[in-house]
Amino acid sequence: MPKQAVHVFLIHENKILLLLRKKEPYKDCWCPPSGKLDGDESPEQAALRETLEEVNLHVTLEQSLGSYVNPETGFLNHFFATTVFSGTVNNNEPDKHETVAWFSLDQIPDKLNWAMRKWLELHSNNML
Repeated sequence: MPKQAVHVFLIHENKILLLLRKKEPYKDCWCPPSGKLDGDESPEQAALRETLEEVNLHVTLEQSLGSYVNPETGFLNHFFATTVFSGTVNNNEPDKHETVAWFSLDQIPDKLNWAMRKWLELHSNNML
């Protein structure tokens, strides 16, 4: 089984929540809340944990957007989307992320990690 990661695409008022990475892989790129699966946790459990750990939000996963292999890392990536969350956004891991910010869907930064590029590709092809 390949290594696995999760990515949570939080949308609120036509904006998406992104973090600016400080470390490789994808240093200086914007990404959604994401991370690797721990032990025997499910992708859904990892998505909930990572979102709380990274940005201080409790989310309800509304939609699975599918699973995709990142050709750059070989990881199997599970995508989830939600508009339902509670809490106050905070950069809980300043050692890993420079900042966290909301971006209008028509003003997403250019420097993106693989997951965000894949999400945009799926989104622009109306596959989401």
